[in-house]
Amino acid sequence: ALIALYTPSELSVMVTEPGFVGMQMLLMAESLGLGTCLIGYIAGSDVSIANSLPEVKQAMNIPENHVISLAFVAGYSDLDYLRSVWRKPDDINWG
Repeated sequence: ALIALYTPSELSVMVTEPGFVGMQMLLMAESLGLGTCLIGYIAGSDVSIANSLPEVKQAMNIPENHVISLAFVAGYSDLDYLRSVWRKPDDINWG
């Protein structure tokens, strides 16, 4: 699924508020076992694909006077991972 968060273009919270909401949505999706991936080129700036091409916003049913601030995809993976990637053990001294 493609999830796009959008706000009216005249609001000054165009980036920050949807970012907070989007990160909570990403965390919740991950906790439910969904994989997620932020799609940076579709949103976030005047040169992004959805904010510069009206036909993309129209296909996504986003009003003309709104901008997409954040977009991501979420879904279940077709693959089962037996283990995570290897990471060097941390050397932390809590003392």
